[in-house]
Amino acid sequence: MKDIAIYLSSIIIVTGVFIYGLNLPYVIVGETKLIHEWYYENALGSFLSDIVIITAYIQIGLWVSRMFQTKYLHRFVSDTMGLVFVTCLLDVIFMMIFYNGSKYNYISASSFFVRWFGDVGPIVIFYDIILVLLVYGTIQYLDYIIK
Repeated sequence: MKDIAIYLSSIIIVTGVFIYGLNLPYVIVGETKLIHEWYYENALGSFLSDIVIITAYIQIGLWVSRMFQTKYLHRFVSDTMGLVFVTCLLDVIFMMIFYNGSKYNYISASSFFVRWFGDVGPIVIFYDIILVLLVYGTIQYLDYIIK
């Protein structure tokens, strides 16, 4: 139960401070209507989606990092490397799925993620890496101060 509370608190802190407070999406991606659509027009839906998406990225990234963990590498470093690798890999896979899906009419061209990956391009990968690492770092910090 404590882990769930820490995780949800981390998402809330990152969303409140970095996304809404410091306007991180606009800083990294630039001015685009898609950011307004995702974070402001559909705030609750995007928050719930972010919980699911970021959870998946973090869990898969930590699973991968545990496979390559050694006694010579600090756990936080191997976790960070795993999270960056998995975020890059999953984003590229999703970019290909949404690009090809709209190209061959499997996915509607008006789908948010088709427009997101198409309009923003590869900078999405950098944005997602920052977002995942901020949530993971906040989880680690909250876990440390609560112990």
